[in-house]
Formats: sequence, C-alpha cells, structure tokens
Amino acid sequence: MNLDRQQLEAFACILDEGGFERAAQHLHLSQSAISQRLRTLEQTLGCALLIRTSPPQPTAAGHTLLRHIRQLRLMEAAVADQLCPAPGRSISLSVAVNADSLATWFLPGVQPACVRQGLLLEVMLDDENHTHSWLQRGEVSGCITALATPLAGGVAEPLGMMEYACVATRSFAAQWLPHGLQGLCWQQAPAISFNRKDTLHTQFIEQHFGVAAAQFPRHLLPSPEAFLSAIRLGLGYGFVPVLQLPNLAHEAELIELAPAQRQRVMLYWQHWRLEPEAAQRLSQAVMAAGQQALVQLPHTTH
Repeated sequence: MNLDRQQLEAFACILDEGGFERAAQHLHLSQSAISQRLRTLEQTLGCALLIRTSPPQPTAAGHTLLRHIRQLRLMEAAVADQLCPAPGRSISLSVAVNADSLATWFLPGVQPACVRQGLLLEVMLDDENHTHSWLQRGEVSGCITALATPLAGGVAEPLGMMEYACVATRSFAAQWLPHGLQGLCWQQAPAISFNRKDTLHTQFIEQHFGVAAAQFPRHLLPSPEAFLSAIRLGLGYGFVPVLQLPNLAHEAELIELAPAQRQRVMLYWQHWRLEPEAAQRLSQAVMAAGQQALVQLPHTTH
C-alpha cells in the first residue's frame, strides 16, 4: 500500500495545530482541501483516523499512523543531513518528562547533545506515572516514566531513583507538627502536592503511619517553582527532590521532617526499539545523564 505523503501531512497537521482551520492555514490550503485529504486517506486505509472533537483526537489507528509519520520525518531529516550536510540544520524531537526531572537533571544532562547535534526539544510535562501514555499515542519519541514494563515495540531502560525529602519551614512545623510526625498529624497539617496524580504523600502516609490515606488537606500547585514557593511561605509541607537540597541549604528556615524516611521513585527511559539516529543520540544522552544524577542500585547500573 502506497500512502500519499500530502494526505499524511494533512492528517498530522490537524493534530499538531489542533483543528482543521489551523491546519489549513499552516499548509496554505483551504479547509475543504484538508478535509478531502483526510477523507481520502481514511478511505485508503479503511478506518477512521480522527475523532471529530474540539480539538480533534486520533483513534487507535490514528495513533499508530501518527507515530509512523513522526518517525518518517525524523528519518528523512537524518537522510537529508547525510546527503546535504548543512551547518545549523536542526532536528525537532518531542519527549514526555516529569516535572521534577525537568527541574533538576534532565536539561543539564541533554544540553551537550542538543548543542552538538542540533536537536530541538518539545517537552510534554506530565506525572511520571502517566508520561508513557504520550509515547503510547505516538506523540513523543521517548519518555521518562515510572513504568518498568516496556510498551509494545519499545524499550524500558532503568535511569535510577529520584529521591525526595519531606520539608517544611520551622514555623510551619512548630504550628502543625509540634511533636513531630506522629499520631494523626497528616489529617490536619496541609500538604503541598504537584497535582492530583502526585502520589508521594499517600505513599509516605501509608509507609510512615501504616494507614491508607485517600483524603488529606493539600494545596495543588502544578509548577515546580510555585511548589517550592508555597513551602517557603509556610503553606504546607511537601516532598522536594534531594537534588534540589543543595540549592535550598542556605535557607535556614527550611527543615527536613523525616530525614530517615526519604521517598524514592524508580525512573525509566522508554523509547522505541527502532528509532532514527537523532532519537538514538537523545536516548544515549538521557541514559547517561540519568545514571549519573539519580540514585543507582547494583541491578540498575550498567
């Protein structure tokens, strides 16, 4: 089966731009021409590729085709670079990363590869328990995830463990935790969570107090900067990456509440087994950076 490249690009552009009208503007076509190319492609494949919502969403078949298109773009860019080397030519890659990795080790780790290889990154931010869904949908070439089981056609390589410390201001601890972490303090003391997907507090409460905590008072702040700011302002206690503690050491007001009970989350780099050269270079950079920055166990060290 020969797939028409213009039809493929029209389909991908509808998803990239978030609708038929924007895709038409981006490709300098009429909206009816975009719609016709999509209909013809769906007829050729014999299946629906888009769910006509706002914005449109790919079907299961659409996810598969989208992954093919993005890999095709990367391979074509690599071939063009080999045949006609051009100084300054860049290759764009999409990745899904959890917020704490992005705020600490990820960018310093991949910076040399991005500069050396001319890689441009589009980072999708999500919880480490959900980043793999971006890869599964074909929207990224790799993801940092807590999922150890590789996706079909993919590889899950251990990066190491992100370690977290439970911290708060001295004044917050004096007000809410005068006797330390004991009793039912977790039912009253407000916590700071990144979002509703953040499970560090529930894991800590289960491990420290031996009870399941479905509900507890907490602020939800989906920004690493706002998260730290809220802790500094005494709005609650929260778990910050140990990698950030050296930067916070000068803040005498902040204290670690449970230094002997730090939380650890094992992270993996999931990517496709067969990937273009540019994606391979990025995978190598992420693996090297993660294994240097994160806590390693003997069985995760290469």
